[in-house]
Amino acid sequence: MRPRVHRLLLVGTVLIVSPAFLAGASSASPAIPQARVASAATTASPGPHGGIVYTCPGSGSHEVYGAIGAKYRALGGPNSVLGCPTSDEHVVPGGRQSDFVGGIVDWSLTTAAHEVHGAILSKYRALGGPGSSLALPISDEHVVPGGWQSDFVRGIVDWSPVTAAHEVHGAILSKYRALGGPGSTLGFPLTDEQNAPEGPPNRQSKFQHDSIHWTAASGATTVTSTAPPAPTPPPASGFGVGTGRPFASNSAWNSPVVASPVLDSNSDAIVTSLTPKNAAYADLYEFGSPIFNSDAHTPQQAVTCTMPWGTCDLQKQPIRIPSNATPSTGSDGAMIVIDWVSRLSCDFWQAQKTSNGWQASWGTCASIDGSGSGPSGGSTGAGVNVLAGAVRTYEIAQGKIDHALNFATDNSCQNGYRFPATKTDGSSPRGDCLPEGSRVQLDPSVDVDALPGITPGERAVAHALQTYGAYNRDNGGAPIAFGFEKPTTGVDPYPAAGFAWDYYDMPHIPWNKLRVLRQWDGR
Repeated sequence: MRPRVHRLLLVGTVLIVSPAFLAGASSASPAIPQARVASAATTASPGPHGGIVYTCPGSGSHEVYGAIGAKYRALGGPNSVLGCPTSDEHVVPGGRQSDFVGGIVDWSLTTAAHEVHGAILSKYRALGGPGSSLALPISDEHVVPGGWQSDFVRGIVDWSPVTAAHEVHGAILSKYRALGGPGSTLGFPLTDEQNAPEGPPNRQSKFQHDSIHWTAASGATTVTSTAPPAPTPPPASGFGVGTGRPFASNSAWNSPVVASPVLDSNSDAIVTSLTPKNAAYADLYEFGSPIFNSDAHTPQQAVTCTMPWGTCDLQKQPIRIPSNATPSTGSDGAMIVIDWVSRLSCDFWQAQKTSNGWQASWGTCASIDGSGSGPSGGSTGAGVNVLAGAVRTYEIAQGKIDHALNFATDNSCQNGYRFPATKTDGSSPRGDCLPEGSRVQLDPSVDVDALPGITPGERAVAHALQTYGAYNRDNGGAPIAFGFEKPTTGVDPYPAAGFAWDYYDMPHIPWNKLRVLRQWDGR
């Protein structure tokens, strides 16, 4: 695990043109990025406006230049979520635009160049695009608590998996922002702005838990309840000490893979890169994650974070840390503390106990009833909580894992990521790299119980991979290594489950039968 600063919300692989040429040249889902891999027939050549003419099968030849060209190349060019250009640059109200297979890039002197794609782009176009009340984009699509957002000159469009895409603008947007936006008790918008029940010119926007009304006579905005406040979705299977699974039942980590999911177009090549020796390693001890529980009687201790990456969750308030807490012995120095009072899972990276309390290079906290990422993401390369997808010791003992798994790979893409990741620490420029956040699944047609020599632990892992799959959460040192809980108390269940040593390679699972989903929800 190597936490890094946030990178662009797009997936990139190696462009099949000269990198030197690109370097010298002067944002699917719904709203979740998909990888696009440039066809081998894609070519690039100098354009008459000083840009690059991309010639792609099915979309013809189009030049991308100037500020729009610079943005396009920064996002990954034809290998980004935008794909190949489908138009030359053209005039739109207030600025200029280039169209791409997977989105658009708009530019003006006052807004600079920004991409729009996916369900947010569909909504933007339905409203009228640059000529609408929103005007031009002033941000690329970015992560907000529970979903994604694009900002425009005069409004926003928010998207989440349960609410679809809706705009908010004007005085209602000002009130929404003042209350905390998508991370507030209002949640995400359920409608675009519309006439209020009392009729025009009064207006309202409905959100997941309340509505915001604007009254024309006074210009005032008020929040009115449209339904009893919805409780936070409970974690599935009654999560508790030694039982169940964390995070909301509809989170990416607890949602089964749909039947006949859409696969990544480069799935076969990626799987080959992940499983060159038909092996996948189990990080049980040295790089396993020790997990500790705290309650109201656990003493609170101050934690100091040493990396200059912004506000560290562990420093916001004292953390209840049990006296027996000990980080893993690997270079990650990982440790997880589940606080059952605050219902937070706090992950520590490179933790160590000091005379004044605790110190960590970095750490984050996430609600165990939430999505698997906290307000600051998580202290993994993909920005998800370390607890998300971890195989627990009690699950191995019981022989059943009822959630998605997590893994790290040394072939994580350097230029992009996919939901549920919120960032990436990937470094691979290869054409067969795997974006962080990508979901893989073991082919459900495999008869796991009939596999020769399969151990009880492998059986539990394989069934979970067929039902829930696994997410790439980190840059690692092996082609593929899965995250497990390091035993800290009681009987170590791994030897009895057939995991005879640390980094056990689970050789009885047919790893060449993995497949890569195009996006997390199988669409």
